[in-house]
Amino acid sequence: MLTLEQLKQAVHQKGVTKTDVALLCVAAAGAKAAPTPAVKKLALEAGVKGAKMLNFTAHLHSAEDKVFKTPQGWELT
Repeated sequence: MLTLEQLKQAVHQKGVTKTDVALLCVAAAGAKAAPTPAVKKLALEAGVKGAKMLNFTAHLHSAEDKVFKTPQGWELT
């Protein structure tokens, strides 16, 4: 859905929340389900400040109307 370049531009916009970053990383994972480590890896590759310490699982759980968890990983609704 999003290329790495698009992800980089999106996550560095003013006003983007940590939950937004997590959702954008799921979108950047493509059409397949994104396991949490893959979401974190994309955030690191996009240069998200504090990505190593960010609790992606908690942020994605809080966005339950936009994303859901499957056995294979996170998927956008």
